[in-house]
Amino acid sequence: MPDNFESDIISILKNIPILQGLMDDDYRKIIPLLEKRSSSPGELIIKEGAVGDSMYIIINGTVSVTRSGKDGDLVSIQNLYSGTFFGEMSLIDNLPRSANVTAAEPTEFFRLNKK
Repeated sequence: MPDNFESDIISILKNIPILQGLMDDDYRKIIPLLEKRSSSPGELIIKEGAVGDSMYIIINGTVSVTRSGKDGDLVSIQNLYSGTFFGEMSLIDNLPRSANVTAAEPTEFFRLNKK
């Protein structure tokens, strides 16, 4: 694994609130736990209301974050891009997912399982 890849991932991990304050060696221990995955446009990655057990870090691509509105229509919250993350609260709580996350284009990401 190239050094710049590792430092890029560590930089992203340092920006995740629940992981802040760790030492670089601790971040290096997390890297082998990251599972690389990909999604096609329109593919649902996280379903609102589902029990969460993992967080995600976008390597490249774009995802769309939506929630169900009062009338049942999906309300767009935001788009997330390379270098951002989502689902991190599922690593510390057992609450249902608060939003849907769908690939807006071909997207590669890392998945970090709660286990």
